[in-house]
Amino acid sequence: MKRLIVFVSFIFLYPFFSWGQSVIEIRYGLNRAIWRLDDRIFEDFTYTLDRRIASIGINIPIHKMFSLQPELGYVQKGNKLILRDTSGTYTYTEKLNFIELPVLLKFNFKYERFTFYISAGPNIAFALNGKSDYLEQTSTSSFSQEDKIDFSAKEFKKSDFGIILGTGASVPIWKLRLGVDIRYSYALTEVLDENSIYPFKAFSKGIQLCGLIGIPLSWD
Repeated sequence: MKRLIVFVSFIFLYPFFSWGQSVIEIRYGLNRAIWRLDDRIFEDFTYTLDRRIASIGINIPIHKMFSLQPELGYVQKGNKLILRDTSGTYTYTEKLNFIELPVLLKFNFKYERFTFYISAGPNIAFALNGKSDYLEQTSTSSFSQEDKIDFSAKEFKKSDFGIILGTGASVPIWKLRLGVDIRYSYALTEVLDENSIYPFKAFSKGIQLCGLIGIPLSWD
């Protein structure tokens, strides 16, 4: 426990000792979300959902080519499952919204005015809310239903833990840095809880495509 407290304190206090080089980084963009299923047959009928992501982090240099970046983010995740038979088409859409707390280690290298980087690190997420949509379409009728997700009913888990791998590039514009960031997020814990209606295990994953702006803590 003492080691954990020291580590967390280091992450949040180090920027003050490295004020002149630390950068606030703001990201906003698209999360192409989908579930990975343990059932190959059902996985063939899953489709991505285009959702949103926004985050703010602080890039803390710890070496000439390495930096540490803890973040606070809002991430929309989800999945679409479309089943078909001779009677019609049945679409199950799950949309969940999370607060995420990733901590990334970044390897940075420069080429002319551009800075490129590779990033990786753990990520923990906590669900805020969500909704389930069901759409049934047959040759003679159509039926739809929307329900808010009740996490207390133990259909969906309220938190998950995973990893993030990413890359990106930025260029200085005036005193700011503007760039693009691409990440692959993969949950190691299940989305579905014990009372889920789905007959499989599911894990969230997604491709995140974001624009970013870097704001130095020191304007000297």
